Amino acid sequence: FNLINSTPIEINVDLNLKLTCKVPKGQTPFELSEKTAVIKPNSTKPITVTFNPIASDSYTAQVECIVKGGMDPASNNLKFLLEGSGTLPSVITQTQIEKSKSGVYSLNIGRTLFGHSKKKAIDITNDKLLPARISITSKENPDWEIIEPDKKEITIDALRSTNFVVEFKPQKVRKSSFDVNVIVLDNTKSNMSFSFTGECFSDDIIFEGLGEDNELILKNTIVGRSTKFTFT
Repeated sequence: FNLINSTPIEINVDLNLKLTCKVPKGQTPFELSEKTAVIKPNSTKPITVTFNPIASDSYTAQVECIVKGGMDPASNNLKFLLEGSGTLPSVITQTQIEKSKSGVYSLNIGRTLFGHSKKKAIDITNDKLLPARISITSKENPDWEIIEPDKKEITIDALRSTNFVVEFKPQKVRKSSFDVNVIVLDNTKSNMSFSFTGECFSDDIIFEGLGEDNELILKNTIVGRSTKFTFT
């Protein structure tokens, strides 16, 4: 903010900052660049306020500027309020996935024929007004791979979304699981854990034209009419 001296003489100003909220003793989220200021005639003095929130909370303070030797009560004292809110980056997922009591998102990717693969995209949304730096980690498993993103660490801009994509490409006929952690580097309380499971199978007779879960889904048909569906 700027302090303006509209008089033809130089003035000295004391600046005081008083917190109007509760904070731990010895800590303050606001700081003024000057405690006293000398303002030349008909000139302006810029004052910088630094806001360094202690926690994710709202903070208020009062700034008082007093002109030394000032005799006019209308101009020798200026008071105004500072307000600021501290926040931390966080992410959520908007993909519909079952969440366990322990907080782990669980997803069964279904059965996959040996020699084939399945992919699943999971939404990661930054729901705050700060960029969120995240790291996506997992334990190595020959049946699984994170194919997107191709970097270990990425930044999601405020109120934006991205996806990470998991591919199940089984190497043997077996059941398999895969654990993925999404780590918010500046706020570990917002971390998310995902557990994927899948099963590989091999059939002597293979049907083509079925759905991903080996199901033939018949579309709605008008009563009294017949519709043919083909699989090989």
